[in-house]
Amino acid sequence: MRSLALLFLLCGCLSAQPASFAGTVVDAIAQRPLAGAHITLTGVVPFGNPIPTYGATSGEDGHFSIPKLAPAVYSLSAQRNGFVYIQEDHQEPLERRIALRAGDAITDRTVEMAPSAVITGRVVDAYGDPVENAYVRATRVGGNSPISIVEDRMFSPTDERGEFRIVGAPGEFYVSATKQPGRVALREIRTDGSEIPVYGETWHPEAESRAKAVVVEAVAGRETTGIDIRLVRKKSLHISGVVTGTPDGSARAQVFLHTKSLGMPPATADADGRFTFSGLAPDEYQLTARYEAGALELMSRTVEVRLEVAEDHSVNLELAAGEGVSGNVEMEGTAQGLKVRLDALTQMQGVEMKGGEVDRTGNFNITPVYPGRFRVRVDTMPENAYIRTVRVDGEAVADTAIDFTRGVKGAKLKITVGVNGGSVEGLVSSEDGKPACCAMVVLAEKAEYVNDHMKAVKAGEKYRFTGLRPGKYRLIVSGPAQEFGTQTAETLFSKAPEIEVHEGDRITRDVTFKPRGSASEKH
Repeated sequence: MRSLALLFLLCGCLSAQPASFAGTVVDAIAQRPLAGAHITLTGVVPFGNPIPTYGATSGEDGHFSIPKLAPAVYSLSAQRNGFVYIQEDHQEPLERRIALRAGDAITDRTVEMAPSAVITGRVVDAYGDPVENAYVRATRVGGNSPISIVEDRMFSPTDERGEFRIVGAPGEFYVSATKQPGRVALREIRTDGSEIPVYGETWHPEAESRAKAVVVEAVAGRETTGIDIRLVRKKSLHISGVVTGTPDGSARAQVFLHTKSLGMPPATADADGRFTFSGLAPDEYQLTARYEAGALELMSRTVEVRLEVAEDHSVNLELAAGEGVSGNVEMEGTAQGLKVRLDALTQMQGVEMKGGEVDRTGNFNITPVYPGRFRVRVDTMPENAYIRTVRVDGEAVADTAIDFTRGVKGAKLKITVGVNGGSVEGLVSSEDGKPACCAMVVLAEKAEYVNDHMKAVKAGEKYRFTGLRPGKYRLIVSGPAQEFGTQTAETLFSKAPEIEVHEGDRITRDVTFKPRGSASEKH
């Protein structure tokens, strides 16, 4: 799924009756009260409706108290030099919230902190020379843990001596180092027979995989030294090819190379359209060419290349002008006033396409459209309307997704809009039956489509989704401030109950959620 991510931050309304929050900070290792810890409650609210940030410091008995709080959803953090805040392992990172209603009085929250553990060492290359600005990361053995937020920050760059220092949680870890390719190396061509040094991710002390790595024990309150890593050298691979379709003139095409997680500086094709990327490690790469000269803009389709041990010198990126997509929208009544747009499902290198207005005869035109994959959308439809079918040159497509990776080539779209889509609605309540803030309700056909139907609702209110095309959906209900990144969305989707929607269905599904950190929870 495209690396897509949405954050919904919600709170209850302000009330004349304040809330309060108190508890004790403890040293999780020594099992005794911890003085001098700074406790912070930060309001998690929509922009433009600020809630103050509240703070307190624990006393000699570890006790802290924050009275007179505005009812809202808060993020809890704890800081003390030499300690890390231990989170609760059963919660997703953005579910670690304190939901306070008017009059709530939480008095016994336990905040655990552990003395920081330190891991130090040095990263060197195959020649034993120090590697500057390598990315060194500690990954907990076994994965899930009660301090995952701390572990997310357990990384360090190396300095000019190749040395790193990671400060974080105690426990057993794998430590790995990655050297990022330099800007010059990406375009460097060597004619002396030598290779550009390429290093893959290496695990302490000199392992190509985590399975062969030596486990590092980070001890609370101590420094674990000598965790040196000697980077494993890989074969230097190349991708080269030619950009075709470049007009005569001084301007040259830019070639963009990227992986799923890393973008790299573009290369400029030479006068013959040839380009080369050198010093590449094994990975899956995507390449796209783009040409701009004045008002003229050309783009190639995205070509995928998988590099393992072989090289690829045959990439052909054919530039093409944006084409026009025309079609017709058919629906009961008039389609005039609707707008058809194509949402890119592939990399478009910053190109934004405009939608096409539907005229009184139901016809529309969209231009320019460059090679790629797209999802058809229709804006400003009536409440219960939905896209029933999409046909390209008479052939139906699945999930309203169309493939123009080889160009539009005069294709005609036929979009049929139904006006009696299904609907799903229901009452949102909290587990204890009391008004609470807040829930995120999502209805999705696939995990990658969680953005289609989502609504933030307070307990005691209703959610409602209309204009649903017939099919099977998953109803996802999460706590406040849930961010739907790829992995989280897939996890929630797989666990959610299924609802089958038929045309014209009016389905009621009341939902219940448990506010994290509410007064009804055990602390």
